[in-house]
Amino acid sequence: MRSPRRRAQRTTLVVAVSTALVFSFSPSTLRADPQPPAPADEPKARAADTAPSDATTGVLTVRASAAAAEVLVDGKLMGVAPLELDVPTGTHRITVRHPDFRVYETSAVVSADGSTAVTATLAQRSVVTRWWFWAGVGTVVAVGAAVTIAAFTERAPHAGTIAPGQLTTEAIGGGGATLFRF
Repeated sequence: MRSPRRRAQRTTLVVAVSTALVFSFSPSTLRADPQPPAPADEPKARAADTAPSDATTGVLTVRASAAAAEVLVDGKLMGVAPLELDVPTGTHRITVRHPDFRVYETSAVVSADGSTAVTATLAQRSVVTRWWFWAGVGTVVAVGAAVTIAAFTERAPHAGTIAPGQLTTEAIGGGGATLFRF
């Protein structure tokens, strides 16, 4: 049979390792389809081949507050902002994404021979999406588990040299009252 102290050490280790594994993954590391950002030095893209050039197209201009932000139109990667595209008339779903910011999504209506501009103001990511936040939470949980186990683990009594009831305050000059009473 294992001693309570040995069991507590083993439990602490298991809790610490499992907590570290669970909390070491942030949502950004668990993306199913990570796409590397396109190089920032690409010139402005003009996708003239996406639709015929008669009166059934319009110009969609997309700008972003962050450099090297990817632009998707109707789910298709079109390039890096800023860019100007010839798109078919109608409503289009625009998504602007950047690894350091939250995803920006909107829709825009493009009219025939018209021009529509979209400016994406990207917001900072929440702290809960950062790896260091979850590593800190995991550490706090592991330390809390270890302290809790250590505090509530029953230990064997230690043998001392002072007999019970023999420790008094006479040595301090307090008149012989018992210092501790259980």
